[in-house]
Amino acid sequence: MIAAALAIPLVACTVLPGQETFTCAPQWKMGEKANFKIAMDITSSNGEASVKMQVGQTVLKTYDGGEADVETQVQSLAVLLNGQEVNSAHSGGMKQVARVNRFGIPLAAKTEGEAGDRLSGLVLLLLAAPIAQEMKVGTPSPVTHKDAKTGKVLVKGVATLEAIRDGVATIVSNLEVFAAEGSEPSKLAVTSLVRTTDSKTIKATGTLSNVDVGFGDRLTAIQYVVERVQSESNRGIRNGS
Repeated sequence: MIAAALAIPLVACTVLPGQETFTCAPQWKMGEKANFKIAMDITSSNGEASVKMQVGQTVLKTYDGGEADVETQVQSLAVLLNGQEVNSAHSGGMKQVARVNRFGIPLAAKTEGEAGDRLSGLVLLLLAAPIAQEMKVGTPSPVTHKDAKTGKVLVKGVATLEAIRDGVATIVSNLEVFAAEGSEPSKLAVTSLVRTTDSKTIKATGTLSNVDVGFGDRLTAIQYVVERVQSESNRGIRNGS
């Protein structure tokens, strides 16, 4: 119940002087690398699973309009299924290259391996930054992301900038995620912490419910925490933990 990849763009947000307001213009930078820790508790009709993984991300190519090709490689993976440890064939080395929009919403993906093909896009959706471009503290902002080519709605809902404190913006989003035309949407509730000093998402905590994983199967819920692995130069910056 995991994907081989994730995507978190650089969220270039500006805090306007004297105002608690973000003006966001997300950017991808070609060649940039990042590492993330992910913990997921998954509930389904088949039982419960706990997943811990670390992944590395590289931006391979950028496009006009803010889209990018992002490669993510699983560096480590541990899975417990109904309390029993599961040996994964993809404990390390599994890759996915995904085309994402400027906010990290997946548009297309190509994954190495059958398991990745079936599960591609799940973690991409968890770790995207589906926030509104202009946000003001305490005011809900509409969020709608569409496929630029087809016009299909990918994600919609509201996001609220709750606070800006100690250089960290707290953004709470409640969204619907549409995996396929005519399908019942998944529900995503997520709280994201974004550093105002360098405009990077440093932590996301949320729940994705009613998740269609294909083959007529759905997961009841995925509770997850994602944290950017800090470099030595950034360890002194508050990370919201």
